[in-house]
This record gives sequence, C-alpha cells and structure tokens, in this order.
Amino acid sequence: MHSTDIVVLLCLVINCFHVNGLIRVKRIIGGSPADIPPSAVTNYTRPTTEATLTSTEQVIYVKRDERSALVNGVQNDDGTYSFLGIRYAEPPVGRFRFQRPRKLKLKGEVDATKFGPPCAQWKGGKVIGSEDCLFLNIFTPKLPDGNVSQPYPVLFWIHGGNFKTGSAAQYIPRHLVRKGIIVVTIQYRLGSLGFLSIGRKELPGNSGLFDIATALRWIHDYIKYFGGNPNRIVPGGQGSGASSATMLALNKYSRRRVSGIFAMSGSPISPFSLDDSEIRTSREVSKETRVCDNLEDIQFVRCMQQLPLETILKADSGVQENRLKTGGFIKGLVNLLVPGPSEEGEEDERFLPHFVVTSPFQAIKHGLFPPVPLLTGITKDETGSGCRGNFFQEIKKKLSQPSYFQSNFFMDALQANKGLLSNKTINSELQSLFRNSNYVKFFGMLVASALSDIEKIIKQTTDAFFTLPAFITSHLWSKKSNVFLYSFEHIPKKSLAEEFLSGIPLISPSLSHNYEKKGPEHGDDLMYLFDIRSIEGAPLENPLINETDSTVREYFCTMVAEFVASGKPRIEGTDEWKPFSAILGNYMVINDRPKLVANFRKCEMGLWTGDYEILRSPECSILHQAAEALKKSFGQIQSPFLKPSTIGLPLYGLKPPGYHRKPIGTLPGIVPNPLLVGGGGGGLSNLRNQSITGGTGNNPLNPLNHNSGISNPLAGLNALNNHQSHGHPGITGNNNPLANTRSALPDTRPALPGLNRPFGGLSSNTAAGSRNPLGGLIPNNNANIRTTPPVANENPADNAEGGTSSNVNPLTGLIGASRTTNNPAISIGAQDSMNNYPSRHTGLFGFRKIFRG
Repeated sequence: MHSTDIVVLLCLVINCFHVNGLIRVKRIIGGSPADIPPSAVTNYTRPTTEATLTSTEQVIYVKRDERSALVNGVQNDDGTYSFLGIRYAEPPVGRFRFQRPRKLKLKGEVDATKFGPPCAQWKGGKVIGSEDCLFLNIFTPKLPDGNVSQPYPVLFWIHGGNFKTGSAAQYIPRHLVRKGIIVVTIQYRLGSLGFLSIGRKELPGNSGLFDIATALRWIHDYIKYFGGNPNRIVPGGQGSGASSATMLALNKYSRRRVSGIFAMSGSPISPFSLDDSEIRTSREVSKETRVCDNLEDIQFVRCMQQLPLETILKADSGVQENRLKTGGFIKGLVNLLVPGPSEEGEEDERFLPHFVVTSPFQAIKHGLFPPVPLLTGITKDETGSGCRGNFFQEIKKKLSQPSYFQSNFFMDALQANKGLLSNKTINSELQSLFRNSNYVKFFGMLVASALSDIEKIIKQTTDAFFTLPAFITSHLWSKKSNVFLYSFEHIPKKSLAEEFLSGIPLISPSLSHNYEKKGPEHGDDLMYLFDIRSIEGAPLENPLINETDSTVREYFCTMVAEFVASGKPRIEGTDEWKPFSAILGNYMVINDRPKLVANFRKCEMGLWTGDYEILRSPECSILHQAAEALKKSFGQIQSPFLKPSTIGLPLYGLKPPGYHRKPIGTLPGIVPNPLLVGGGGGGLSNLRNQSITGGTGNNPLNPLNHNSGISNPLAGLNALNNHQSHGHPGITGNNNPLANTRSALPDTRPALPGLNRPFGGLSSNTAAGSRNPLGGLIPNNNANIRTTPPVANENPADNAEGGTSSNVNPLTGLIGASRTTNNPAISIGAQDSMNNYPSRHTGLFGFRKIFRG
C-alpha cells in the first residue's frame, strides 16, 4: 500500500462525517474484527498502513443472515481496493488446535486495512506468525455500484511453500486486478498444526485443507458484496498451493463452488501433494517433541494440544532435517518433509466427511471431478535451484558413479512420485520397465550432449517430478473437460523465488558458480503475476525493471485473467489456444514472444509413462527401438498410467476400488466396510478386494447369490455380516438396487421394495416406510442393536438404535438422537440437533449440538 491510499468503509446506511476536512463513508457488508495476536503468542507485528482519505465513494446497501457489519478497506493509488486481514474462521487455538475450522459470519466493525499475521512457521530459528491466522485478503477493481455492469470473476489464490511455509501477505495482485478480476489470497494452517494425522478419528488430519475449503465457502457467501461473482470462482495456486486448488475440485463438498482451476507447477498427483506415510510422520514429530512420544491416540492428541507452539514448530523442523539427511536429493527435492495432506478414506466413526477420500490419481482417472476447465503449466527448469544449491554436492558425488544414473536414479525417481503410486507401491509394469537397463538407456538419447552433467540432471528431475504429473493430469482431465497447458520459459534477470518460497529445500542459492542459468526455475514465474512482500507483509523491491520483463508480465497476467473470466485463456497476437490433447500435445510457450507449440515433451513423456503409441510416433523416431523392446518384453501397448480404466464411474454410490484405504468402523453389528457389500468369493469385477463384489449370471456386482434377480445389480448382498446370506438371496430382488439382504425374510412383498423403496428391506424392518430408501437398516434380532421404529415416512435410514421420531430425515437418530428435524446426517450422541449437515465441523472428541452455519 502507499501513503496515498484511501480508507474505504462499506455499510448499510450512509453515515458520513468529516475527518480532517475529508469525507468518510461507511458501507455495510458483514464481518468480525481481526484482532492483533498478543505479543506473548507471537513475535509478529502487523505492518502499518498509512491511509489518506481523499474522496467520497458510492454506498453499498447489504444485509446477510440478519447480520450487518462495517468493513474498513483501503483504496490504492491506482483506484483499486484492498480489504486485508478479514477473519473467515474462529481462531484454531487451545482446545481447537488440530480441529477442523469453524466458519465465521461477518458482523460488527472490521478493520480490513492491515494484513493478519501469517500462519505459524519456523524461520531463522524462531517462530514467525501465530496460530490465530485464518485470515483472507480481497483485492477488487471497483466497489459494486451503479457503474459496475456485472460482477467480477474471482481468482481464489492459495500460496505455496510445501505445506510448511508462506503467507497470503506475500502476494500483491495489482497487475491481475487491473485486468478486471477480483483476487482473493488466503491463509491456512501449516505443518503439524494443519496436517498432523494418526489415521484415526481422534486426529484424522487435513485440517489445513478444510481451512482452504472453509475460506472458499466464505468467499462464495460474501464476495458479491465486494463486487465479485459467487458463480465464477477459480481456485489457483503454485506448487503445493496448486495441488490444494485442484483437490478442491476433487472434493464433493467444495467442487460445486469451483468454476475452473489454475495450477502453477503442481497438481494433485505431484510428489508433494500427499503424505503416504502420515502415521510414521506423526511418530517422528512426537519423538521430536520429547514429551508426547509413545502415547496412544487421544492421549497423544491432548498432549500435542497442550504443547507450546514453539515446541511443535521445532519438532517439524527437526523432522525435515532428519529426512534431508537420510532421504537423498531426490526425496529432498520434491517429497513432503513435514506433515502434509493425507488420504483419509470416506468418513470416520463420527459420520463426518473426510477431504481426501481416495488417491487423487484414482479420482482423476475415474473422472470424479466436475467438468470445469484446467489451466496448468510448469517452468522450464523447475528443479534448477535445488540441484545447483542445496543438493549440488550430493549430485556431484552421484555423478562420479555412472551406474547410479544408468539404473538406480530412475527407480528412485519413480518411487518418489508418490502421487502416481497405487496402494503405496509402484505399478509392477513400470517397476519392471525401469529396472531394464536396455530401456532406461534411451533417456540419455533425449538429452542434448552439449549440456553439462548438472544440466542433464535438472532436465531429468524436472521431467520426472513436474512435467510428468502435469502431462498425466492434463491427459486424464482432458477426457472430461478442457485443459490448457503452458510452459513458462522466460528467464528473469533476478529471481524472487527464494523470497516467495523461503524455507523449502527446492529453493536455495546456487553453489554451482560455473553454471549459467538456462531456464526459469521453480517459483520464478510468480513475480510476473504478483508484487512480492515478505512473509510478514513488508514491501520488498521488485526487480522487474526492463521492457522485456514488463512485456512477459503483460502476457502472463492477460492469460490468467482471461481464463478466470471465461474459462479460456487468451494472449493477444497468438493463434487460438485450442485445448490440450494427448495426441497433439499442444501447449503455449510463455516468453516475450509467446507461441503455441505441439508435442509437449512428447518423447520424454513416452518414456516416463511407458506409452507404446507415443514411442512409436514419427516425432520420436529415435525411440522406436524402445517401443519394440517395451512390446516384446511386457506385451504393453498402452501406458500403465494412461490406459483406460477397467472400472467405470461409481454405480449406485459405490466408489471405484481403492476408495477406502483403511477399514472404517460403523455401527455395531454392521460390517466395517461402509460400501455395505460383502459375500464370499468375489468376482472379476473387483480388482482390489476379492471379497467385496463379484457374482454370477447377468448380475455384475452380486456376491455368489445364485438365485439373485437378474436385473438387480446389487441384490442379495451380505451387508450386515450374516454369514448365511450368500446362500439366501433377497426374494424380491428384481430391479431393486439393494433389496432384501439375508435377514429381510419378513418383508417378501414383490412389488413395493423395487418401486418406491430402492433400498427397502435392508436387514429388515417389516414396517419400514414405503418411501424409505434405507428403511429398517438395523435388524431387530441383532443382539448388538436394540430396535428400529415401525414407521419412517420419507426417511432413508431412520432411527437406528433408539431414535424416536423423524420426518424427512435422510440419516437420523444414529445412536441416541432424541429429536431431529430436516437433518441429513446427525452424528453419534447428538441431542436436540436441528438443521444439521454432515459437513459441520464438530471437533475431535464428540459433541452435543452442531449447527448449520
């Protein structure tokens, strides 16, 4: 901000008064004060913003949820507006540490003239920021008034930093805002505070992702008051921020608020997107604390909640140091070194939804995302900074061992690509492929002989860890929606990546003084979209001083703004940017003379994916021998990554194999697998668990129930662990997706269940309502369950274990609910809960009331 900035107030009623001869206008839009954290909690002090009032603005009349608020913002010297440090959730401190965020509604008077503190992180041997950090910033071209013909599209920016470092205050988007879009920058909890997980309900992890989703929901609710279009929000980010943005589209609760995705140097299948060993990570953190080690579940969580903030951040730093010492340069370059997002499964025992229910690779492969466009790209030499800096000496030592780069390097690189692994293991076909020295030798043929050894390593690691995930994501995403791919290739005179992404090993000063930078590296493209500030929000010098840099910034900002506004990027003076296809491999080269090019690293991607068709293409004639070796050795004509899925989209709510990584407990007496399918033997339609699905005759998903209805895809299932069920199919199974499992003997009427009660008679209540999709879920004769109600009108799964009365309630009365109305899925132990929703965040240790809000 500048000394000429103007403070703006939004309010319900005009209330003008003079301040030093200037006119201040209040406007209403909703919020709550963003308090400065006490000095005892953090060493952070918010930078001051001197503002001078110079003009009168139009008044906006807004009211939401019977609440009103005054939000004081800043008008910048270029006429745009900034609203800084707005809380979107309650402070996650004290007993709320590690718990899911609780969204705030705007109310009262809000000072939005200063940045909030960054989320707590370890920097320079001390704590930076605060746990009280769930703030966002809004930058808008104009305030909504009579001169604004239509609301502005919104870029929802998620900062990078490997889920360990960074803040929203670093990114000042004035160049993007001038293009006619609103930019929102948000903060989310980092490291253990945001992602520590023990893989159980006591600490399921991913609180940081829920922070991001909550901020997205907040923006969807309130952005119209700032002139934004709630129906045109495009999440975007760089690095780990890019993988987080894409995960929003994969999550069924947040995807409806997503109009597109902008992903820079990251994807949901990047090697840093998920921690595939979160339990081991939590043990390493607990060991570093020297206090909470060797404690079980809830004792461990409570111990961690009571630790000083500094102890937790030092523990994270210790885990990173240990992993860098033992993991080698490949894992150090791109893998998570502190707690990060993890795959949780469908839900926990509290009936609360999880965020990452299956591996992102499987989700994208099966098309489990909305049909929204994707703009994604990489920089030319993503790993250059790390290879020339932190890991230069190790790489130099490895280069003295030619055998390493002839064999072990490729297996290590494949293993580090955790986002592409299946069940934490390498695809067996690729594993065999990359152990074949006659195959991996072809990688060397694609690298220019004139390059130095360190440059060759930069090319190989960039392809393995950034180009490959971008290519596979683009290929799979393009099967359902448009993808626009780019390669940023302009070399800046001075890099600011270390300022934007300080603290991640991939970014470091060069130790290779004889190396001439041949391409932009990870984070070098950020300064062409944003002016840089420190993590705390202090202004820094922007080195874009020459005309070429300014030209590239104009092209890059235009490209992004056009995509946010329309879903289709455009750069003036270039050919029409057609969506990406794996056949053409078309992409945009971003430099001072941008152009559309075909065959995006085509031959390299053919080798990394083991794709026969690519290797046999005319463009890759040098690799034809590799293609024949591939076909001869493995009979492989399609890539293990890119070949079509053998299982289609979900059927009757069933998820593809791999959707549930961990067994998840449910109610007593019900099988632990929440898919509610069982039976012995299994069949060919199940590729992962041979006991889940299978069947006979024309019933594709029928577990050995030889008399099941032919037209019934899921008839006679053993949903409730009745070991005799596979010999006794449901009698009324025809055309009934889940009719009459073993214990549905009293309910044998042939017509009713298959028509109005598609899940009727599921382990039997003889009087279940005729429009009850899951009526009578719990059997009366099961010793572990008490009773089900005799009547359940329009109630899909009414009153298991003791609920008394419920109307229009999809999943009510689970264990002891006494009164519930319009409640989609209230959880265990709730009393007198009304208008509840399964995604309400109720914490780790149970609750008595949950509210929609």
